[in-house]
Formats: sequence, C-alpha cells, structure tokens
Amino acid sequence: MLGIFSSTDDLSRVSSSDLRQVLASLAEQAPREAARQITQWLAALSRSDSLLAAQQLTMLHQIDVAAHTLSRALDQEFFHSVERDDDDVELWRGAREMYSELGLAYEVCMNRLQTDEAGTAQFRLSLPRVAARLIRAWRTRLKWDYYRYGPYDHSLWQAIGMAYLAAVEAGLATRETSDAGGTEITTVEREYMHTIAYHTAIPEALSPREIEVVDILVGYFVPNFILTPEPEPSSTHWLDAAQPQPPLRLVRKPQPIASQRFVCAAAASDAADALRQCIAGGAAPPDLKLNPDIPAIVIDQILGHLAMHWSPQQPLRRNRRHAMHGPLTVTNGLTRIHHVLRGAEAPETSLTHRWEMADASLGGIGAIAPIAGADWVRVGTLVGLQPDNGAWMLGVVRRFMRGRDARGTIGIETLAMRPTALEVFGYGAPKEALALDAIRNNEEVRMALGRKEFTPGVPLHASFQGRHIRLEPIELVESGIDFDIGRFRVVDFV
Repeated sequence: MLGIFSSTDDLSRVSSSDLRQVLASLAEQAPREAARQITQWLAALSRSDSLLAAQQLTMLHQIDVAAHTLSRALDQEFFHSVERDDDDVELWRGAREMYSELGLAYEVCMNRLQTDEAGTAQFRLSLPRVAARLIRAWRTRLKWDYYRYGPYDHSLWQAIGMAYLAAVEAGLATRETSDAGGTEITTVEREYMHTIAYHTAIPEALSPREIEVVDILVGYFVPNFILTPEPEPSSTHWLDAAQPQPPLRLVRKPQPIASQRFVCAAAASDAADALRQCIAGGAAPPDLKLNPDIPAIVIDQILGHLAMHWSPQQPLRRNRRHAMHGPLTVTNGLTRIHHVLRGAEAPETSLTHRWEMADASLGGIGAIAPIAGADWVRVGTLVGLQPDNGAWMLGVVRRFMRGRDARGTIGIETLAMRPTALEVFGYGAPKEALALDAIRNNEEVRMALGRKEFTPGVPLHASFQGRHIRLEPIELVESGIDFDIGRFRVVDFV
C-alpha cells in the first residue's frame, strides 16, 4: 500500500520513519483516497497481534495526526458537494468509516492498557491522551452522522462514556494532554463535555456548514459548561455515561446511579447571547477562529440557536401541532419552485416528489419521506409544497432525521402560503425570484433570491401585473443553502 508496503504486512517490522514517510505522502493524494488509505492502516493496526501495546499506541498516534490534518479537506469537499446540490454519499461514507476505525483503534489500545498494563506507570502516562483522543475520534464520527442527519448509533455514547469513566476512576480526567494536532491542550473531561455540548446544540436543526460552525463555537464555549455527578438546581441536561444513550433534557430527576452526570448549560447560553451582541457590534473576539466566508447573519442565527437550546428554559413550540395526514407534492430549490409556480412544463427542472403529511401547525408542516427519494433534503433547503387539491406554498426545511426504516421525518417552516414567481433585473442577466408577501406599492415584501444575490444598496426591477416596480433593498433576513431572503420596499417605477 502507498507504494512502500502493504497493510497486510507484519506491522511490527514497520519502522516509525517508514510510517512517517508513508503518512507524509498522503498530502499528495485526493482527500477521499487519503481517507481510504488511512482507514486501511487503522483496520490493520486494530487487528495486529504482533505489536506490543506501546508500539501499537505509537503508530496509532502517528496515524491520528494524519487523520487530523486531513479532516479540514474532507469537510470542505463535502460542503462543496452540498452547495452544488450533489449528494456525495461516497465521500461521506469514506470519512465516516475512517473515524469509525480511528475510534475502534483507540478502544483496542485502551483495552490493552487497562488489561495488560494496569497499575503501571505506562498506564497512567498514556490513559489521558488515549481516552481524550478516543472521545474526539467518536465525536468526529458523530459529526459526520450529523452531516447527513442520521440514523444515529447511540452505542457510541457508551464507548465515549466508558473512556471518560475509566479516566475518572484513575483520577486522570482533568490531567492535561495534547490533541492530535499537537497545538491545543485538552483533558478527558473537556473532550467529554465538548461532545455532550455538541449534541445538546441540536445539530439535526442545522445545515452541514452550520454544524461545522457549531463544533468550533462549542469548543469556544466549553469552559462555560458545568459537569456534576449529582443534579443541581441549575442542571439542564443529564446522561448515564455507562449506557448507550445521548444526553437528554432534565425534565425530572432520574433514579440516582454512580455513572450519571448532570450538565448545567446556563452560563454557556448567556455567553452565546453575549458573543452575539459583540459580533453585532463589530467586536468579535480575536481568539474565535471562524471561517470569514460565513455570512454574519448566519453566525447570528447560530448563536441565537445555541442560546435557546442551552437555556435553562426548555424551548417551546410557538404553535400547537395537529395530526393531519395526506399526500404532499414537493419540489426543491428556487429554480424548480419558480418553474412550478409559473406553470412551465420542464420535467428536467420541475421534478416533484411525493411525501406524506404527518402534522401541521400555523407555522409549519411535519412530513414523512422515503429516504431513497430525499437525498437532496438538508436543513436550510428551500421547498415548494402542494397538498392535494391545494395551492403551492413555500417553506424551508428546519429539521431532518433519517430513520432506520428507509424513511425520514422532516420539519418544514412555511414561509409563504401563496408565493409569487418573478423575474428581477439588477446588474447582468435577469434572475428568478419568489415574492413571499403581497406586492403593494410603498410596502415591504420579502423576496427569495439565489444564493449571494442579495446586494445591499442595489435595487432590483421587475414587471408585476403590467406595472414596472423597483425593489429597494432593506436588509438580508436569512441565508440558506441555495437561497437568500431579503426585505425590500416596493416602489412604482416612473
């Protein structure tokens, strides 16, 4: 493998310098190919019975550094496929498998440390780093599950929790160690808290790129979380570290057990609100390492989302849901919705899907969809919806979760009950747009445009019911995966 030796070779004969040379050559590979090769190495390492525990651990740390270096490139390639509306399942599957093998390899090493070398200096020296990196590996695997909204494997929480409990039992949960990149100091408890906080951020209600931003923000806010073995008056979430279950909102106190942990996220909620105000005022902290290409409005929305879900007050639905069943005709993306509303016959661009309505409220619709026909569904996707014998509505996907029965549950916020398709003119070629509100002179109207097509200070022009109107931009309201929504003032053009 990699032109030097095979993953089936006796790994005890592989020198540290040889492995370093192999891993360095991965920089010349495409991200998905590099991930495939690292996965093979990790699988071989976990199966090897010719290595001493110390040798196995040394090789694993070297491979982990390579995986850490590769992670950013894998994320970016996946995001680009999302923005192209190209669901790259193979890339997703390859990255997910790599982190699965990384987590399993750390589990193998940790088991060997506990059974072969328990009580020795080597055990105490290695446990903090092994347990912290094990938790981080499984958290990254969870991130890739979040990117496609499941289905989720709750047994990962047991593997993560047992590593944390082993460190607690050894008195090493707060012992400092380095991360795989060698640039940050962390602890087992910090990695465990980061993973819990990440899950309580409700990533199934975020787009893939927002999920990555949340991972960075959670790392920034982790010091504001409090983890306790007993429930406190300020506790917001809880979990049993020894069980295959994710953290839950603390609604009532569970039966006490030693492996339970309770989380207070109130200070993190306050910190998210405070950071939101700082960024709105143009004073972002210098140590906050966010991608500058992420629009400010998206950061604002994410911070509001975090503050709400970490608040001591559990988020409540604004409108009551009612069970309501019936077929839904669905189309996705601004271009397809535009064609459908204009009655254009273009099968290649107005492809529709059939979903089943599950419930409805004043603010939205819950639906069930076959996963095989919903590969394009992501949080932040613009959708057109038509109940049987009804008018077309406009909505945006706010929640999505893939089930294990070949179906997914989708939560859609309705943006407009009777949207209007327009062609707007600014600079360059005409653009497709959707008016979410009634178009009246000297009043405001929300308009859905293509991604990055809202430009402050640049008015748009359109023909509507025989009139020539000018749309004066007021503000950007929302930025989704493939659309922008802006507020405009309608002015008759004379």
